[in-house]
Amino acid sequence: MGLFGLILLTGFWALDCSVIHEYHFVNLLLTWDEAKAYCRSSYSDLASVHSDEEQKLLYQVAGTPISKGWIGLHHTRNNWSWTLEDNHLYSYEDGTFEKWVDPPPGTYKQCGSFIIDQWSQMNCSEALNFVCQNADFKYFLIERMMDWNKALEYCRINYTDLANIRSETDKSDLANLVDGQRVWIGLHNRWRWSDVSIFTLHTDALPGIISMRDQFKCVFLNVSQSLVFNNCSLQQPFYCHKVLKQTRRLMVKIRIGMSSPYGLEDSTNLHQVILKQIHQELSKQAPQQNFTLMWKKELTEE
Repeated sequence: MGLFGLILLTGFWALDCSVIHEYHFVNLLLTWDEAKAYCRSSYSDLASVHSDEEQKLLYQVAGTPISKGWIGLHHTRNNWSWTLEDNHLYSYEDGTFEKWVDPPPGTYKQCGSFIIDQWSQMNCSEALNFVCQNADFKYFLIERMMDWNKALEYCRINYTDLANIRSETDKSDLANLVDGQRVWIGLHNRWRWSDVSIFTLHTDALPGIISMRDQFKCVFLNVSQSLVFNNCSLQQPFYCHKVLKQTRRLMVKIRIGMSSPYGLEDSTNLHQVILKQIHQELSKQAPQQNFTLMWKKELTEE
């Protein structure tokens, strides 16, 4: 891992620690949408959980036995996205270049494969060959049967990522490479919290009902501390969270060597590039947080 990659990783760790949610149980019988509106009016949003620590805090509020109630996790057919965070977020039925093989009615899959010239939903646990890409979007067929998560890990270790597709040209290149076989690509269907942050646990591990039907796209916490998918129009109690205000200062020391592609004579531009990339990455990791980045130059002896 290069120096800059290490800097970003360290920053993310510190940022995660700064997120604080205060949870509240509301014993009113409301639908999921009504509960979301109530939480946004009285607190910050329906409860979202992003760490083991926050999960423990939520369970403390839930009590023993657990008080059943809505949380902010939900799903729609419009959450398909690519593994490269800055790539286009595709809806299931939008008018761009992708072409879907519709699944049988009532089925639900989480990961995307590619066959001939079409996207296809599949269970993430199935084993397929897969296509990796490098930073220049050159594709590499890997003929090793793996599930989607293992394929993603393999590509990120040995290349850049699972294949992301940006255009008809990319799709044509990929089709020529795989020659008709079905392969994993970097397309997946994400669950999201009502505050639009990403659900980071893998959904294959979730208990409960999973269905493409609209009545089963909202989630509540049940008495056994598991997550259950249910009818969004069901009226039941719910959990809200309040984002607590917190200011933290994180200082990261960066040493720029002579190998910098920008050159030491253009250090101001280099500083701006680094700050811009850090800002972009922090915005992805914590879209609800405000932060300011500053560059302080340390004078050292020659």
